[in-house]
Amino acid sequence: FLSLGAGMAGALVLGIGLAGCSSSNKSGSASSSTSSAAPTSSAAQSSATSVTPSAAASSGSAALAAYQKDGLKLVYITNPPFSYADPKSGEIIGAGPVVLRELLKPYGIMKFNYSLVQFASEIPAVTSKRADMTANNFNANADRCAQVGFTNPVALYHQGALVHKGNPKNLHSYDDIAKDSSVKIAILRGDASIAWLQSYGVGTNRLLQFDALPQAVTAVNQGRADVYLNAIVSLNQELKQPEASNLEVANPFKGPVIDGQEIITNASYAIRYEEVDLLNALNEQIAALINNGRMLELLTPYGYDKDSIPTATMTAKSICPAGA
Repeated sequence: FLSLGAGMAGALVLGIGLAGCSSSNKSGSASSSTSSAAPTSSAAQSSATSVTPSAAASSGSAALAAYQKDGLKLVYITNPPFSYADPKSGEIIGAGPVVLRELLKPYGIMKFNYSLVQFASEIPAVTSKRADMTANNFNANADRCAQVGFTNPVALYHQGALVHKGNPKNLHSYDDIAKDSSVKIAILRGDASIAWLQSYGVGTNRLLQFDALPQAVTAVNQGRADVYLNAIVSLNQELKQPEASNLEVANPFKGPVIDGQEIITNASYAIRYEEVDLLNALNEQIAALINNGRMLELLTPYGYDKDSIPTATMTAKSICPAGA
């Protein structure tokens, strides 16, 4: 796992247990849509929303020119509040796409071609150049960083558990889940929670792995599994869906503890290492939006609060050298 930078080492571990990969595309094949960044309000257009690209970033503008002209190819997953298509307009929204459009606006990158995929297909899409980067963000762990680079983190996540109403299994921590061998866990395929559970001695025979978030939640709702693990901000959104009618978020719940520290995960966009100019441009704006408060403003409608915002000094550099 990726420890955060100076002053934070040992206190947080970088990553997000994915945050889900629900998709209406059950087969796993990609579907595409193209859009330009929607007009923003006058408040959003104020000077407080971004910074003028630095001389260093501007010097790389030739490398960004193709994206200004042709737009970016992005992959995303359907997983509210992180990324999804607006059911009325079809616009790709959610915390990841909305923040990404704001980050790229100062560089004149306003056109985007979105492809819907399952989570496990996102990194392969980026490495094969079928996509330039991801529109949603997720954890930069060692295995993933061996394949792609990551931006600096844009959000923090506390891990939670979705259980049956009344929490009949009395699950309030990863310890509780590990100790009760009768507990079946619904999990998204490729989720970071799998490795965390394994560190607690939970065997794969207790895992029900799914490609899409609604399938995992439905398994718990129908009693085929006892718990579904994800970030609390995602679980709160999922409670609004019909497949969670018999469920609640366990309260309290202590997330996984690794090396004596509870994991508070955080999320970054995945991008190819060679896209240095684009990566540096994104990191410059991530710091700006965190420092001027715009990051919190953008994320608040999706259920985030001030504790969900990382400091501008947190970077992915310690595990992804191109990430800072």
